[in-house]
Amino acid sequence: MRRSSALERFEGLETHTLNKTPNPTNKTNRAKGKGSIVKNVTAYQFLRCTADMDRHRVSEEASRVFRVRRTVLQMLRDRGYIISPAEENLDVQGFVQRYGDPPRRDQLMLMAPHTTDPTNMIIVFFAQEVKVGVKTLKEYFDCMEREKIRHGILVVQNKLTPFAKQTLLDLASSFVLEEFKEGELLVNITQHVLVPQHTVLSSQEKAALLKR
Repeated sequence: MRRSSALERFEGLETHTLNKTPNPTNKTNRAKGKGSIVKNVTAYQFLRCTADMDRHRVSEEASRVFRVRRTVLQMLRDRGYIISPAEENLDVQGFVQRYGDPPRRDQLMLMAPHTTDPTNMIIVFFAQEVKVGVKTLKEYFDCMEREKIRHGILVVQNKLTPFAKQTLLDLASSFVLEEFKEGELLVNITQHVLVPQHTVLSSQEKAALLKR
């Protein structure tokens, strides 16, 4: 990121001021010169701090995608998939360093094994397109076929086209690809204080529930 022109001007002003040698025989000049140096260096330090803060700011788009990815990782962990603490605890600055600002969503793809069966893998796609069409959807299915993964999650910015939705239905017997919109994943609703913890019922619990 290019530094602000104000900071550049102050850097030049600081250099000019510090290199300027006042007349040592003039007490007034010595006093004024010292005060000018202190004042300019203080202002320079302030602008330097401001520039550092600017370098650590991220765009609204990067913040949004970061939050969506974090919720997806938490969801996978709650479902019993193995998520490394380093991935789940990645902060927004580390996210931007890895994926850029704005981030490329198609680089966020991830795979995770289940804790009870390492061969039971899940794959997550983050669509770069605003509206996902048939061509992109088939690319996802081809990837799942190569990796021999039958269960996946697709995170879209907006929605699927009508033809893509039909393709999703047509291939439902071979693949399970859950669709989530980014707006649904900005917040992990399961962590809300008013939402009770959801758990999968065992076979015995299902049978007891059906008998009621």
